[in-house]
Amino acid sequence: MSGSFHFELASKEKALPRRYRGRTFLFSPCGKKRKLFRGQFLIMIISLNIKLVDGHHEGDWKCEIELDEDKASLGDLHQAIQDAVGFDNDHPYDFFVARGPRSSRRKNFPCDNSGHLATGLKELYPLENSNRVFYRFDFGDEWIFQIGRSRKKPKSPEAGKTYPRVVSEEGTKPTQYLR
Repeated sequence: MSGSFHFELASKEKALPRRYRGRTFLFSPCGKKRKLFRGQFLIMIISLNIKLVDGHHEGDWKCEIELDEDKASLGDLHQAIQDAVGFDNDHPYDFFVARGPRSSRRKNFPCDNSGHLATGLKELYPLENSNRVFYRFDFGDEWIFQIGRSRKKPKSPEAGKTYPRVVSEEGTKPTQYLR
């Protein structure tokens, strides 16, 4: 998801139906407009906690990422995690839902052309039976990140901010290739 959102007040042009005149719209990077309703945005920003739980060079790194709940897909989340951790994005990856990172019973969302990357984040939650969402990158080194929804309430996007974005980061950022 690249680009940023911008606000625009609908003018009193006769081209607009009367019910839309004088209302504020939020235009997304793809040009689609979403109406503001009673001061609330239809676009809601959620926070996800990303934590490195297993990998070739396991560490204590974790971060919080904010993104658009309705628009974000697994492909967008992959790119946001890659940007946050600073990896080269040069290996296959997948997402899976399971009780733990090494659980044999899991639902996979591979990164092939099967359309799983278009799966929206809203389709994953709520999870059932104490399952969690995991992101696995580089099947050789097995970088595994646990993804959890923050307890923060969804919020309206902030003017001037682009999403997805890293809000906070803790621990030592892993190094993809040790030299």
